[in-house]
Amino acid sequence: MSDFGGWRGWDDEQMERDAKALKGDDGILKLQAQEEPYIVRFLPAREDEESAIKVLWQHFFEFPDNGTFSFNCPKMMARQHCDGCALVERLKESGSSSDEKMAKKFMAKVNVVSRLVLRGDEGFGPRIFRFGRMIFDELKLLRKNPRQGGDFTDPTERGYDIEIMVTGEKMERRYKIYPGQRGPLADPEQVREWLNMMPSLDGFAKILPPEAIRTGLRLGQPSLSAPRAAEPPRMSNQAAPRTLESRNMASGARPRNNNDPIF
Repeated sequence: MSDFGGWRGWDDEQMERDAKALKGDDGILKLQAQEEPYIVRFLPAREDEESAIKVLWQHFFEFPDNGTFSFNCPKMMARQHCDGCALVERLKESGSSSDEKMAKKFMAKVNVVSRLVLRGDEGFGPRIFRFGRMIFDELKLLRKNPRQGGDFTDPTERGYDIEIMVTGEKMERRYKIYPGQRGPLADPEQVREWLNMMPSLDGFAKILPPEAIRTGLRLGQPSLSAPRAAEPPRMSNQAAPRTLESRNMASGARPRNNNDPIF
């Protein structure tokens, strides 16, 4: 058999790299249910940063026909007025069970941002990892345990990897955190390189201007800015329930249907 030389085949390793490139990895670690745990190493904060993580409070609005709109809550993060919180309160006070369900769905929730390296794919470098209160509480227990845990962001031999087991899908998804192998993050030169190339977490904590938030909510509910036809209030001898529909009718506006804006 002739050996032509000067060529290279498409081996298994290169195939896997090309397959990952095809998926368009955006640098954010997205956890899916799988049989094996994810093994990660959380990265520490730089000297000019306050913490290795950033705790956010975020509203996530999902509109039936107009996509989604999410933003950091000005009230929870900057003690400022928040139109998202105002909308949530109006839903809660309406007396409608469907409005109350929407209020719970739209209220601000914890979203934590950190940086880590995925073991087995260290060549990619630092990734962004976003997680909620469930994982945060598990990590806090490890951090407070001096025997089995400690500071998992320590890049020296005192630090350790974290194993994340993911089960279930969507609303049934559950996470379990275990301490992994203890040892250095990497060799000193590699650690310095990763620390220098880490993306800042400050950008995730920006507060949108009030008008940008109001515009986003209106875009999600186009009929909000449309003129409403006036309708005389209906008289009744019975006390009407305190719903948004009854309040709209009392003010001369037409009743709201399921597709009408509330904000």
